[in-house]
This record gives sequence, C-alpha cells and structure tokens, in this order.
Amino acid sequence: MLSNKVLLLLVALVASFAISEAVTGCSVDVRSQRRPDTWQENGRTFAVYDIFVTNTGTCQVNDVLLRVVPDAANVVFTQAWNMAQVNATTWRLTSFGGILFPGQEFNAGFIISYVAPSQGVVSISLASATCVASGDCAPTTTSSTTGTTSTTGTTGTTGTTTTGTTGTTGTTGTTGTTTGGAVCSVSASLTARPGANWTDDAGRNNQIFDITVINTGNCIVTSVRLAFTFSAANTFISQRWNIDANGNVNTFGPIGVGGGFGGAGVVVTGPGLPTVTVADRTCDCSNVQ
Repeated sequence: MLSNKVLLLLVALVASFAISEAVTGCSVDVRSQRRPDTWQENGRTFAVYDIFVTNTGTCQVNDVLLRVVPDAANVVFTQAWNMAQVNATTWRLTSFGGILFPGQEFNAGFIISYVAPSQGVVSISLASATCVASGDCAPTTTSSTTGTTSTTGTTGTTGTTTTGTTGTTGTTGTTGTTTGGAVCSVSASLTARPGANWTDDAGRNNQIFDITVINTGNCIVTSVRLAFTFSAANTFISQRWNIDANGNVNTFGPIGVGGGFGGAGVVVTGPGLPTVTVADRTCDCSNVQ
C-alpha cells in the first residue's frame, strides 16, 4: 500500500495539473501602457492609455471586466473607447463582437486628465472574464491573469500646443464578395479622437484617428488591408500603430463573425482630412455550411 505521504503527493500533483489545465483553457492577459506624451489644457494634464486584452487560452471568452484604479481621486476619465464604466473601479470591454477567440487580441483605451497630487498613473488589471461553452470548454469565470501598467510606450505623439478638443468622423469604406452562401465582407472607419490634436514645431496640425474594422459578413476574416486618401495636399500619416506602412491591419488573430477590431490608429499631419477604404481582405469561410 502507498504511504500517506505518497498519497498526499499524488493528490497535490493531480490538483496542480487540474488547475493548470483550467487556466490554460480559460485565460485572459491584460497589458497596458501610458503613451509618453501628454498635453495641457485649462490647468489640467491629459494622458492617453492603451489597453491590450488577449485570449491566451483555448476557449472562447466574453464579458471581460477590467479593474481600473487611478492614483488619486481627482483623476477624470475624459474619454474611453471599446470599454464602458460599470462602477468606480470596474469597466466592461465593449465593441469586440461578443466573442474573443483564442489567440485574438482586442484593444481599448481611455484619456485621463489630472492635477497634483496625481501623477497620472492608473493601475489596470483583469477583474474577470467568462469562458463560452464550446467543445471541451465549460462556461466558467476566470480572473487568473492580471496585466501590467507601464508609464512608457512605443506609440506616442509629439507636439507643443493643443488646438482643440473636437474631432471629425471619417468616411467608412466597405468591400465584400459572395460565393454561394459565404459572404466575405469588411467595413472600416476613421474617427478623430477628441482632444488629441495639436500644432507641432513646424506649425502643422496633427490629429489622432482611431480605426475600426468590422466583419460584416458570415465568414471569419483573416487579414485586412486599408487604403487612405486625403482631402488636401501636404497631408500624410506621420505615425501609426497596429497597421503597417502598406495598410495591413494587425488584428492579432481572426475577426469572428459579427466581430470587430478597434485597436489600430494613425496620426495624420497636415491640413487635410483622411478617408479610409478597404483595399483587400481574406476570409476563412470553412465555418459556413
């Protein structure tokens, strides 16, 4: 017969394996970064935070809740995208199509304003996420993975003077094809971020535009390439994130049916306004019967 110590060791090993498997099946990672450049307006400092939520498990995930805690009571959330406030410290991820697929990353973010004693530092972590019953995945809630907050980042903008708080909404471009019952269709839109425009040292206007790409068909979208035009000469994209110089959008995974991706963006420099269209896209229609 096995001794009590051996039996306890076996039980501990089995329990450890079960916990590891549960975390692997339903696991969400949350990362965040504060953009290094801030601006001043009406005696307050403004800063932009980007949040990256990734399904690192093997189950589909929905109803992602984030814990967002600023370092002082006088911090004001002036704008948020792809997330909605539930209570003083909890925010729900929105606009991601209802399902975060395994390997898919979705971006959200917000702008804060603050004065001393705040340093504009916000702690962001995962509060909870619900696994969707699919295959071997049972519906469960996990809060096993928390994110980290960085006060520096690779995506930022430079400028000297803010020129306003109201932006404009760009036009929407849609493209799609139909083969039998399968529809591969994608739309894209640009939205000028309020309060995120400034005049640089060369006297040029700069504006941050957020890009939203939505799967409007019934196939899974695997890649998207966008094209930009401008309403005036001497206007160009000076910075970009989650989209390369050729217009290929980095969605960090497929865009599911009814899903969307809103984590890309550009800084447009110059006097003109941008227009976006979908230049190309590829789909996996194996899900369509």
